[in-house]
Amino acid sequence: MSIKRYQALTIDVYSGKTYWNKSKDTVNECIDHVNQYCHKDADVLIYSLSQPIRLVKSHRKLVGAKIPKEES
Repeated sequence: MSIKRYQALTIDVYSGKTYWNKSKDTVNECIDHVNQYCHKDADVLIYSLSQPIRLVKSHRKLVGAKIPKEES
C-alpha cells in the first residue's frame, strides 16, 4: 500500500524556469506552500505522486494573489 502524496511544479510565466516544490500530504498543503513561497507570476501544476503520476490541479498564480483551496 502506497502513501498518497502531492507535489507542486511551478513554471515562471516569463522565463519558463521550473521548480519542483516539496511534496505534501494533501492538495491544500501544496496550495498553502505555493501561496507562501512563490512570489512571482507562475503556472502551478499539482500532481498526485501515486502510480502513475496524475495531474490533479492547475492554476495561474499572479504576484500577490492566492490560489484558492480545494473544498473538503
